[in-house]
Amino acid sequence: MGETDNNNGDAEVLFPDRDLTLSTGEQVTVREFRFLEGLTVEQEARPLLESLQAAGESGDVAPIDILDRLLTDHRDLLMRLIGRSCDRDPEWFETLGDADGTTLMLAFWEVNSRFFMRRLLVRWTMRNLGEIAATRPGSDASSPPSSPTATPGASSADIPGDS
Repeated sequence: MGETDNNNGDAEVLFPDRDLTLSTGEQVTVREFRFLEGLTVEQEARPLLESLQAAGESGDVAPIDILDRLLTDHRDLLMRLIGRSCDRDPEWFETLGDADGTTLMLAFWEVNSRFFMRRLLVRWTMRNLGEIAATRPGSDASSPPSSPTATPGASSADIPGDS
């Protein structure tokens, strides 16, 4: 593999955008959310991220079931996110045929899956760090309360020669 091949691979990892040609002949570029845009998208996509996190934690749901649930529970949000990713208004999706819509949605997940996975990984890591910290010796959560002192405190009246 030549140096040019490595550079092309590096660019694809950094910017995994996909160019699609729809059945109508229209060209669409589906792009991964960039850093600053991602900060806004992350806030907007919070309900979707919470659903993805819950589905991942349940462990008993097949990936196709997760996708079906996400589509029905977050339809409007997904259309806004996909629209942002390909610079289209949500109304544009009403003109898409089923095959083009499915192709576009799959390209969106392919291109932006790492964006969502990074956010889920941060959530998982922060939660687990909190749980680990709570169980460490010396932490408030795992330390039993201190016992009272075994001997009563002395007062100056108890000390001989102190009046």
